[in-house]
Amino acid sequence: MAGRCIPELPSFVTESERVVWQAIKRRLRPTDVLLHGVRFCDRDGDWEADLVLLMPEGFATIEVKGGQVRYENGQYVQIVTEGRKVIDLADQAVSEKYVVRRYLTGHPRWTQSAPRMAHFVALPHTSLAEADLGPALPRSLVFGRGEEVDAAGRIFDALVGPLSNQPQSPPGLDGVERAAEILGGRGDSQVEIAAVRVMRDDLVTRLTEDQHKILDLARQMPRYQVVGGPDSGKTFLAVEQARRWAADGLRVAFVAYSKGLTTWVERLVDQWPAKDRARVSVATFHSIGRAWGAVASDNAPQQEWDDELPRRMAELAAGLDADHRFDAIVVDEGQDFGALWWPALFAAYADAPGGHLAVFSDSAQRVFGREGASDLGLPVLSLNENLRNSGPIGQACNALLPESMIVRGGYGPAIRFVPCSATDAISLADEEAERLLEEGWAQTDIALLTTFHRHPMQIELVESRKRDGYWDSYWDDSQFFYSTVPSFKGLERPAIVLAVDGFRDPATAREMLLVGMSRARDQLVICGDLDQLKAVGGKVLAKRLASVSSA
Repeated sequence: MAGRCIPELPSFVTESERVVWQAIKRRLRPTDVLLHGVRFCDRDGDWEADLVLLMPEGFATIEVKGGQVRYENGQYVQIVTEGRKVIDLADQAVSEKYVVRRYLTGHPRWTQSAPRMAHFVALPHTSLAEADLGPALPRSLVFGRGEEVDAAGRIFDALVGPLSNQPQSPPGLDGVERAAEILGGRGDSQVEIAAVRVMRDDLVTRLTEDQHKILDLARQMPRYQVVGGPDSGKTFLAVEQARRWAADGLRVAFVAYSKGLTTWVERLVDQWPAKDRARVSVATFHSIGRAWGAVASDNAPQQEWDDELPRRMAELAAGLDADHRFDAIVVDEGQDFGALWWPALFAAYADAPGGHLAVFSDSAQRVFGREGASDLGLPVLSLNENLRNSGPIGQACNALLPESMIVRGGYGPAIRFVPCSATDAISLADEEAERLLEEGWAQTDIALLTTFHRHPMQIELVESRKRDGYWDSYWDDSQFFYSTVPSFKGLERPAIVLAVDGFRDPATAREMLLVGMSRARDQLVICGDLDQLKAVGGKVLAKRLASVSSA
């Protein structure tokens, strides 16, 4: 779904306007609106903004000039077929920005504060050097010949970056729709949820791919550990590292604790070329043990899973054949591993001294109380950017972290908080999930997570479909996905309804809350008791939730 243009088919006065308009139109996201030829009768004269671009991150005016434009002797000169003429280019560009802002903020239907704005100049027929076009027009604000193709992206980068004397809060989707209505006339003011999805998907994909530079840095490191907070892209890096090692001809084990996470990774690996896919085995730690013959007893206590079974695996490893050995091991969610798990896993190396190893972990998400990956003695690479959560969700998660992360996920809907008792949290979460459907989210967009007890639907699915069938329901488009927070670790959904129905262990309650919240990419709804959330998450989080309460 493309962005909107007002009007859809403009009547262009000049060819230069058409060139720039078409270039920006091709790069519009579904949430963007591009207006052409917006005229104003202002208190200091008549004005026309050649192009106005409305984005959830902010608004921009673009002054377009054809011909050859030069900055000479302190003046801007335009050279056209009719000759040379002096133009007031810089003042005109700046004034258009303030005319638009003044008109919006003075309009009775504009309900926000002054919008975040920037101004630009497009010179599609002028080849420019790298230097500024005079002191009043920094090079970053000017698009020269051929640069109009990147104009939308450069405008976005400017609006999400530091802007002097501009409001910090973006106008959001509501601001875009209201401004489009005021400047372009009334139209369909409803923004489809799909628009948010497409916008965020594009941004998250670009940011996640940028993280691959971490693997480039680690290319000469056969063993290393990546430490990062929630939604810093660790799992995607882990999968990419497995792919790279497989492409190098190594036999790779991708190991995690969660069945849900490994099921999801298996589907990603299935999309790889056959030769790479054949060299990668995706498994949970305990399923590796079963393949070796280390099977837990009926109704095994946790100690058997954490201690006795890993010891059994280490003993059995000596007799493994080549098909059960690996040149490289990638461990995701390493904080979930116990101290005895590592020697059992390392015993599966094809080369006795040990092969390649990459461990991805986050101690802030240690919900099982195990030792994790802190004592492996590996070189550590750190990630401090939250790439996959929207801005509101990422900022809320920062309230639970020992050190705040840089939130780069961009615009997203506000978090919703539904105050209720822990006893009522699941039933109200059901209602909120239905509400998301009514708003336009799809079944496959939504997961309903619980912090303590399993949802009745989760129990029913596990009993009727067994464990593997239950995880297959993650891709079922006829119902929501239901899970406890620990089982959902490493996974995500565009929309999460989090039922805070209590906590099994007070020692890990904060981590449990952080994991549950951070599983939402775009929309987060929390149902729970504010006093309990304050006790677990602190005053900052409680204040943030109280401000978005539906009570």
